[in-house]
Amino acid sequence: NSDLNPHNKPNKPGSPPPSLKNKIKQVLKANPATHQSAKLARTGFRKLEQMLAELKFMVGIYKTVKNLDLIAMPGSGQLNEEWGGPWRYPYSLFRWCLIARLAGCKIAFLSVGAGTVESAWGRFFCRSALRLAQYKSFRDENTRQVVEGLGVYDGVVVPDLAFSLALNEEQPQAELERSKPVVGINAISYCDPRSWYEKDQRRYDEYIAKLAGFCGWLIESGYRIHFVPNEIRMDNWVIDDVLASMGRPQQGDEDLVRPETLSYRDVYQNLSQCDYVIASRFHGLLFSFLSCTPIITLAFHFKLSALAKALGQQEYTLDIGQFQQAQLQQCFERLVHNADSVKATIADRVAPYPQRVDAQFMAVSQL
Repeated sequence: NSDLNPHNKPNKPGSPPPSLKNKIKQVLKANPATHQSAKLARTGFRKLEQMLAELKFMVGIYKTVKNLDLIAMPGSGQLNEEWGGPWRYPYSLFRWCLIARLAGCKIAFLSVGAGTVESAWGRFFCRSALRLAQYKSFRDENTRQVVEGLGVYDGVVVPDLAFSLALNEEQPQAELERSKPVVGINAISYCDPRSWYEKDQRRYDEYIAKLAGFCGWLIESGYRIHFVPNEIRMDNWVIDDVLASMGRPQQGDEDLVRPETLSYRDVYQNLSQCDYVIASRFHGLLFSFLSCTPIITLAFHFKLSALAKALGQQEYTLDIGQFQQAQLQQCFERLVHNADSVKATIADRVAPYPQRVDAQFMAVSQL
């Protein structure tokens, strides 16, 4: 026991003898040089395992893309390192693009968006991936400027691909039987420590309190609320927290409704049946614009404020981290007062978007 226990402490009476693994650990810890060498060896072995797994995956990519003519890279926020750093999205894009070019497969980036790309590796991966592509388009002018900052100067601005969805033609909308106007709340897990890339409990709690206070004001003012999530797990946590902050039940309240939302079609249908919408998810905003619904944008990213501005709705855009409840209420009252002109402006601005996206599909098909 004295050899295996450097502190010469006897095992507790009745306790099982140490396992072989624990005995080895005790011996190693009693010899610092050997212990450090073992840790380095273990770290090196894990790195080697990761490298071999990556090599195997890259071989699998090559076997896939060598039989393809084109890889399309869509997505509203591909060019960012906010969610996982430079070795997540930036590296993944670079890896696929590099192997595709080596295999003779062409590459098209379709209406992609950008976020924060500040690290040297992130900038290198994004810049290299874009330069390997035969076609590239960006969701908004802000993204194009970010890409120019990376050193890539070609490419065009084309609206998000979702503008080509003919959702209002897929199935007839059932009219709601309503005695009150309906406000859709399309919330987001802003700063939620459980899910957000920037975790801040204080800011999340402030956001929930302001949103709950606004919802309470809406009910007192004679409105009915529909909570419509875009992301099934994270957004429903937010809705739960808003209802808890309001002290309202999760079910059975006719003024607070959670319609079934399991697909993007549900998101569109549920939002399009609202008279007004408060949105913080990008496609919650986009789907509301597709149905020409008057909307207030609570923007956490320039992609939301850029889309609202492009469709003439910058007057009804607030910063999600800075807005006050009274400010949101005043903005909502102004939106209701101007609802007819808002609908007309949105309809006029959004009309050419589907054709622009379809034209892009035709152009890429020529590759």
